[in-house]
Amino acid sequence: MGPVPEPASWLEGASFLKTHAGPRHALEPVLCFGGSFSVCYPGISGAMVQDKAAFIEQANVSAVVSTDAACLMNIAGCLRRRGSTVRALHLAEALAKT
Repeated sequence: MGPVPEPASWLEGASFLKTHAGPRHALEPVLCFGGSFSVCYPGISGAMVQDKAAFIEQANVSAVVSTDAACLMNIAGCLRRRGSTVRALHLAEALAKT
């Protein structure tokens, strides 16, 4: 079967997407700060998602794509509460648009 490519590579060439050319470190995967982590450590989770949402908004993108449903729900909720127009999409939703 061989190695599986990084999920981001599956979106290459999608006509509806533009990649962000900003600092790579801000886009790197982080430990999940949604799900049970957000219940056990709400202060840390809240601060982390606020930082991530601020970066996403400053990147001037229309959508953010993730493979982690818990983190994606946390980010989507934060963006919505901030009044952001940025959409949060699971990788499967983004691939379905291609």
